Amino acid sequence: MSRGITLSEKHGVNPSLLSCPLCGQDTGVALCGRMRGDEEAPRHMRDQEPCTECKEHMDMGFLLIEHEGDMITGRRWVITLEAAENIFVDADLSKGAAHIDSEAAVKIGLPRED
Repeated sequence: MSRGITLSEKHGVNPSLLSCPLCGQDTGVALCGRMRGDEEAPRHMRDQEPCTECKEHMDMGFLLIEHEGDMITGRRWVITLEAAENIFVDADLSKGAAHIDSEAAVKIGLPRED
């Protein structure tokens, strides 16, 4: 049985916005309560589970998420596991998703919307 949330004297329930660990999309709110040193919770935290949209894409095949530097572009592609094995030789594909930079996406011929 849960003990509940111990409220922070300074910050109350001390919320933090959760985001998908794959695509960065907002997924919900974590109520952190009192943290060590009664610190304020970080504004954003990564969720432990992918968002619903990423899970759906991963159910269809292997999910690729595009980056330009440190920024996620929002472009996603679903490819077959066979194709992923050919692209990512000797890589662990068990997570069902990978990040790919824009240049690599162009080189392997992924369709662009722009």
